[in-house]
Amino acid sequence: MERLIQLLDDLDDLLAPAFVILTRVHWLRGMAVLILMLLISGAGASWPLAAMLALPALPLADLVRSRVRRLSANLQLPGRVSLDSRY
Repeated sequence: MERLIQLLDDLDDLLAPAFVILTRVHWLRGMAVLILMLLISGAGASWPLAAMLALPALPLADLVRSRVRRLSANLQLPGRVSLDSRY
């Protein structure tokens, strides 16, 4: 029993810093993936298929966001139409 307690204590020492450095954004992103998995599985897909479809959603969203930023930076909009207008 003492060995089990020591093992759990060692695991806690290893895993606790990983959870401490997670920010609110990380938790929200993780919850978004879980919600997407629940929606896909609720639509009739199996859990493994729902996980395979939901996990790439965040990297794809990041890629789309960076492409949109790059395109909007290259696109010259008049001052009144631009979002960072001073008018």
